[in-house]
Amino acid sequence: MILNKIFLFVLLFFTACLVTAQSGDYRYHTVEPGETLYGLSRKYNVSIDALLGANPQVADGLNVGVVVLIPNNSSVAGAIAVTQQPDSSDAQYIYHRVLAKETLYGISKKYDLPIETIESDNPELAERGLQIGQVIRIAKARASQEPFAVSGEVPIGDFVIRVVQAGETVYSITREAKLLADEFFQLNPHTVDGLKEGQEIRLPATAAARQAMKEDSKVEPPTEQKEPAKDSDYKLYQVKADDSMEALLRKYRISQADLLEVNPELKDGLISGRYIIIPLKKSTLAKPAPVKVEEKEFTLAEKSSPSLVGSMGKKGQRSVAVLLPFKAGTEKEVVEELESDDETDQSPKRQRVKRRERDAQMSLEFYTGFTLAMDTLVTQGYQLQVKVIDTKADAKTVAREATTIQAIKPDVVVGPLYAKHATTLAKQLEKDNIFVFSPLSRGVDNSENNNLVAVIPSKEHEYEKVAKYLNTHADHINVIFVNTDNPQSRAAVKTIRSRMFASENTSVKEIWLSRASGLSSHLHPTRENIFVVVDQQQAFLTDLVSKLYALRNSNIRLLSTTDLIGVETIEVRYLNAMRYTCTDLFFIDYSSAAVIQFVKAYRERYQTEPSRAAFQGFDMGLYAIAIFENNGKVSYLPPKSGLATGYNFRRSTVASGPSNDHVFLVEMKDFLLRPVSEAPRLP
Repeated sequence: MILNKIFLFVLLFFTACLVTAQSGDYRYHTVEPGETLYGLSRKYNVSIDALLGANPQVADGLNVGVVVLIPNNSSVAGAIAVTQQPDSSDAQYIYHRVLAKETLYGISKKYDLPIETIESDNPELAERGLQIGQVIRIAKARASQEPFAVSGEVPIGDFVIRVVQAGETVYSITREAKLLADEFFQLNPHTVDGLKEGQEIRLPATAAARQAMKEDSKVEPPTEQKEPAKDSDYKLYQVKADDSMEALLRKYRISQADLLEVNPELKDGLISGRYIIIPLKKSTLAKPAPVKVEEKEFTLAEKSSPSLVGSMGKKGQRSVAVLLPFKAGTEKEVVEELESDDETDQSPKRQRVKRRERDAQMSLEFYTGFTLAMDTLVTQGYQLQVKVIDTKADAKTVAREATTIQAIKPDVVVGPLYAKHATTLAKQLEKDNIFVFSPLSRGVDNSENNNLVAVIPSKEHEYEKVAKYLNTHADHINVIFVNTDNPQSRAAVKTIRSRMFASENTSVKEIWLSRASGLSSHLHPTRENIFVVVDQQQAFLTDLVSKLYALRNSNIRLLSTTDLIGVETIEVRYLNAMRYTCTDLFFIDYSSAAVIQFVKAYRERYQTEPSRAAFQGFDMGLYAIAIFENNGKVSYLPPKSGLATGYNFRRSTVASGPSNDHVFLVEMKDFLLRPVSEAPRLP
């Protein structure tokens, strides 16, 4: 009985304390999954600084189940709710919640602040980098005039409601409100199909917009801006996952300057899912000249422009057969294969047709470069006959055309596109001793076809290039393989290590992680620390790059077999600081005289920019003819460098065909990628 009374007394005492706390200066809140300081500050209408002042233990983040003190408004007089735009006499900061795909560079541009200022005000960024949902402080002095971050969780108090006026366009409104087109549609999804006069739209509240609401008048756009003549001058386009800048420029026949003028955010690259504005009537390029795919005899009489390369020395009559899928199939075949013409259809049939259309476009671009190569060879005295065959991505067509090729007996065959088709054709032509170059496919199996030439290097050749680089600098480096633990990564690391020289002076470690942590413990104090990454998991790569950059160690180099520059969540300046080095199958030096001359000739001929496939076609065309000796025979495939590719063929066995093992290793310096010197560096 006595114990029960004591327990009851203690319970009543703590209950009284709780009531006092709830009704006094503070209340209690138990943290639930997914909650953040930012969310609590909005829920209880108190500043983050006030929360941290009452709960210093949560400065490093909230933990589920922890009880925090929430100051009542009376205890934090003068505190500013982050849901409202601060007045100049209040706190020094406003708060920004990090959205998916945002970068420090983009945030700095949004608020017109140097990146260094944001990092200084948010020291936690040096350790963890940007995290989705994270709240960061933005210095108010310059940022208060900028629009607030767009987020589906921002209350209506942060927006102004505006009625669309006659003649207004998405372009004019986004320019006036300093919004990206994508942000506008996130706020106003009902306008995707077009603006209508009288529609209500939401815009982020700015000082100018609030003043305009008080005056019940429309905010006029800056006088220096020019309004579009009408909506038809512009097209709204949602970026797709497989879009590229060069493809959009070719598709809409516009220059990069035209596109950046109305979409300045694109200087950071395309982001899948975002809306951008296409200026339809501002094209500075003529309509691309049609490409006629046909059998053709190249003679000097029909070529007047100068050669694009130096003299190749070997002259004579040559014949080439080109087999590529220039068409994705007839219109009837495509319609019959698809059950609908819905562009949003993601069915396997639709994806198959899209792949065929993509491959047909790539084949056509390859052929344009190949044709320029033939014209160049003619100026040097060659007489060339080119037989062009459209395979339509069909195995039966390839098998049938093999008989045609055997009849005309070309010196060399370029194509087909797909590896399995190339293998089939090579087997049929093996007795005729005709080389079949597979120019665009990776993973060609030529182990049993000594006339099948694999032009695209394999992934194993990339690993060999990494090993060669590490061997060259073995005497003064500390090598750390850091990847997630999966069979593919382990096999890749095993391949690289099997090709590394044994050395007493080289330190080599393997770290298998699910998240990048504890990296500093593996650093060598005096040697160059090379972190080798073969992983392809974006979340891990993003985390790793951020953590390595946060170490602020000038002796770190990041070496990868994955293109990290194209990863949207990785800051390019982080890569630049760590001398990012990677393998690549292609490298185009746009400052070289030869490339400049080729681009100029290509523009004149086709009225558009050459794609990478066009460069490949040009290089392949020159090489396919250069291999012949004066007697018209091919004794071996010599090494050669092209405008975008390199060729260094070797056979793994006597019975196998030649495979190209030429891989570039490029290094980022001053935000430019340049080939890495093969010479060893001094320690």
